[in-house]
Amino acid sequence: MKENKIKNIVFLKCHLKVGDLVWIKKYNNEKKYKNKQENIYVVIKKTLTKIYVLTCISTPPTEINWKFKYYPLNKIIYNLDKTIYIYTEKIDNLPKDRWIKKIGCINEIDFVTIKKFLTIINPSKILKKRNLKFNYGIGDVIFYQKQQYYIYEVTKKYYLTFSVNKKIKSNNKIFVNNSYYTFNFNNKVKIPKKAKIKLKDTFNTGEIELITNHQIEINKKINQEKHKNFLPMSIITHKVTKNNYLIISREKNILELLNINDFGDYFYYLLENNKCPYKFYRTISVYEYEEYVKKIDEFKLIYQLVKKEP
Repeated sequence: MKENKIKNIVFLKCHLKVGDLVWIKKYNNEKKYKNKQENIYVVIKKTLTKIYVLTCISTPPTEINWKFKYYPLNKIIYNLDKTIYIYTEKIDNLPKDRWIKKIGCINEIDFVTIKKFLTIINPSKILKKRNLKFNYGIGDVIFYQKQQYYIYEVTKKYYLTFSVNKKIKSNNKIFVNNSYYTFNFNNKVKIPKKAKIKLKDTFNTGEIELITNHQIEINKKINQEKHKNFLPMSIITHKVTKNNYLIISREKNILELLNINDFGDYFYYLLENNKCPYKFYRTISVYEYEEYVKKIDEFKLIYQLVKKEP
């Protein structure tokens, strides 16, 4: 192990880079201590005279609201004995006069997320903007023009977002990582990448999936409420063609439709489409409905007879 002993900062600067995982003994003379202790650190910044690190712990945090304070590193991905947690609230100097060795390097995805955690929670003046440079992506919540927005897609020039409400609405809230959020999925805003924005929150893959599923459920409820009067004996109008269609039957979200001006225009329509092109017009009487049914039967009979002709 003697060849791994670090004697000066120059050696450290030559052999370590930002993002490296470093293993260090806590004590210079471990013979004095019965329990041998060691720590894993993550290099977060290098200067001419110092190397700054974040400390890792092996015990899972017990705090209820520990998001941003700790970032887990999977033991399988990093070939560790157990999952470790990077403590982001405090930045330390690397102890350079103890036994040390490099055990790995943080991958790009994890390192970007750690930078985002530090941007949100750590007010330290040690890290400058250039040390925390990253690209915004899906799952980030940004502050723009006095409003918070959730990024659901990124294009070449824009962040596609919907707003995050400051007030939690009981009928549209989601519990993610020990906190409640309310997303206004209908208030979509394109924010230029050149705009002045600030990171307020970020979600991982599992949390993004929860939000996406929540959006699907909310849209279903909206569509169900919007189309609750799409029932048999109702006439709906196509928003573009202005054709009127009679709802002959409805089985859950499947509508049996007939163009009341063209009986040849008869089909089934799945109502779960979020971009429904129809709007409710009116409900007809039982007598009117029965008359339409008679005409439908007559049309079917004529169609069968024509089909049989040689």
